[in-house]
Amino acid sequence: MDNFYFFEQPLGSIFAYIFSFIILLPVVIKFGEFKNIISVLLNKETDKEKQTNIISWETKYYLLLLIISLMCYFFLPDNIPGQNIIYERFSVFILIFTIIISGVIYKDAIPGFYKKTAIIIICGIYFTIISFYFIQFDNEANCFTKDIFPEVNSGKVLAGIIIDNDFKGRPVFTHFPMYYTVWKNGITTGLVDYRFGVIKRKADKEKLPVYKEWLDKDFVYNNEYNNVDYIIVKDKEETKISYYRIIKKCGEWRLFSVK
Repeated sequence: MDNFYFFEQPLGSIFAYIFSFIILLPVVIKFGEFKNIISVLLNKETDKEKQTNIISWETKYYLLLLIISLMCYFFLPDNIPGQNIIYERFSVFILIFTIIISGVIYKDAIPGFYKKTAIIIICGIYFTIISFYFIQFDNEANCFTKDIFPEVNSGKVLAGIIIDNDFKGRPVFTHFPMYYTVWKNGITTGLVDYRFGVIKRKADKEKLPVYKEWLDKDFVYNNEYNNVDYIIVKDKEETKISYYRIIKKCGEWRLFSVK
C-alpha cells in the first residue's frame, strides 16, 4: 500500500503494481512447485523426512504465516468500529513471506553470483526511490519543527486544522498536530480519538473537542474549536479564526492563540 505514495498519481499506482508483480512473479512461474509444497505439508500421511526434503522446517512456518496473511487480506473488513485500514496492512506480510518462499523455491535454480547481484540492484533501486521521497518530504515539511508549537502550559489544549493536507497527492499531514504531544508533552485533540477501539475516551468533548481529520479544500471554520487555547493551521490561504491571533508562522503553518 505504501508504494503508492512514492510518486504522483497515476505513476504511483503503476510503480506499486509493478513492484508487487515483480515479487509475485517467481511464485506464479513455479506455481506448480509451490502448490506441491503446500499439498505435501497439508497431507498428514506424508512422513517428516519427505517433508524436510521438500521444504525446511523453518520455512514451513513462513508458509503458514503467508497463508494466514492471505486469509486476513481477503476476508477481514476494511474497518470496524474504532479502527480502520485493517485488511490492507497484511499486504506487507504477504510480500515479505512471498519473497522468503520464492528464495526457497529458487535456491538452486539461479547461480549465487547472479542472485546476489540481482538482490543488490533491486534493493539499491528501491532504496534510492525511498530516499528521494523522504528528501522531498523533508523539504516540503521544513517549517514543521518543535518551534512551531507553543511552550507547554498546564492544562492548555491545542487543536489542528489541516486543509492543505497532500504530498504527492496523498494525505500525510493529518495527524501532525499530535506532535505537540510527542515533542512537548502537550494536550492535543485527535490523539484521544485516533486509537484502537478497546481504548475509550474519558475526556468530555466540551473540554477536549473531537478532531476533524479529513477536511475538504473548501472547508470553512465554524468555531469548532472555540474552547481550546491554541490552533495550528496548515493551508495555502489565510483561514480566518475569530477570537484568535497568530503568534507563529512559517510557510503554510500558522499557530493561533486565543486572544
